[in-house]
Amino acid sequence: MVLSPIKLCAMVDSPNLDLTENYYSSSNSDERQDWGEATSVRVFYGRTAELYTLEKWLLEDGCRLVTILGMGGMGKTTLSVKLAEQLQDKFDYVIWRSLR
Repeated sequence: MVLSPIKLCAMVDSPNLDLTENYYSSSNSDERQDWGEATSVRVFYGRTAELYTLEKWLLEDGCRLVTILGMGGMGKTTLSVKLAEQLQDKFDYVIWRSLR
């Protein structure tokens, strides 16, 4: 069975994640963005094709959850943070959490 592209939707149960309307109802953009433990992406090269594909899946195809798989050190987290930074103005809230 070949899955391409993979579209997954899931609900993440995290005891530290507060998604109540009262918590995120402020119009202040600093309060609408909670980057948690996201790594800094000051230097980023290449991966334009991957960024384009992920952006298309999220914005045009309506994919709500994307899994990025690969060996350690390949840049999965950096790619994810860069994508989130690129798309942050397209969403009401940015909430970054590690699923470890």
